Amino acid sequence: MKPLRTIISEIVKYQMAMGYNYDLMSPEEKLQALRNYTVALIMEQAEMLEEVSWKPWRTIESQKPNPNIRKVALEWVDNLFFLVNQGSCLGLTPDNILAAFETKLAANYARITSGYSKLR
Repeated sequence: MKPLRTIISEIVKYQMAMGYNYDLMSPEEKLQALRNYTVALIMEQAEMLEEVSWKPWRTIESQKPNPNIRKVALEWVDNLFFLVNQGSCLGLTPDNILAAFETKLAANYARITSGYSKLR
């Protein structure tokens, strides 16, 4: 399994191959790219949701009983691409992202110890 740092780096490398060099973009171009990626991310979330049962007004039996995990995984990965692209627009590097992850994970675990959990 590839480490997250490698996955993020490969997504950035792919974007560079597509012609997106965020270091060379003006602030306005970066902002427009960020907006575009945000809309794309929303759309990919909707596509992923379509692959699973989610309609609360329908019975579970009338929905997809066994979602196609391969399709769900591909939609999830599309979401990951757009998240990394957003980070690139904002100047985040794999190291920035992983450091923020470690900080946030520690804060989330601290919430559990302070009683913020569905188990309590």
